[in-house]
Amino acid sequence: MPASSSPAEPTRISKVPNIAAASLFAVGLLATIAPWDRFGILTSMFSAWRPEPEPWPLVASLSLLVGTLASLAIFAPSMRRLTRYSGTGCTILGIVAGAATARALFGAPSYVIHTPAPYLVLPVSLAILALGIVMILRRIP
Repeated sequence: MPASSSPAEPTRISKVPNIAAASLFAVGLLATIAPWDRFGILTSMFSAWRPEPEPWPLVASLSLLVGTLASLAIFAPSMRRLTRYSGTGCTILGIVAGAATARALFGAPSYVIHTPAPYLVLPVSLAILALGIVMILRRIP
């Protein structure tokens, strides 16, 4: 019997990890809108988006913004070729957001009382980091 000459099926790109990454980045980004301190310097809305007095909340906010935009841009047809870098991007941005948030939390003066917002950003960035590592190890585009 001759071998069948049917063309190979194209591999389907799984959108689930990219949707999960976009959702996690969006949750972290929304948490940067709320005040980060009950008593201290970051007590107003969008205070994490100001570079003074310390830049760490701004670094975390910007990395979450970049991650949100990049993970949503992957769904655009012209950006499909960048999906092979989504795991690496999630990993790097998860490390940056988590490290900056941890530095803002644990490096704050003793009189600062934090709201739940930075405590939400920290596990979200760790989840983004874990998702990025899984995407790299499984080579999920």
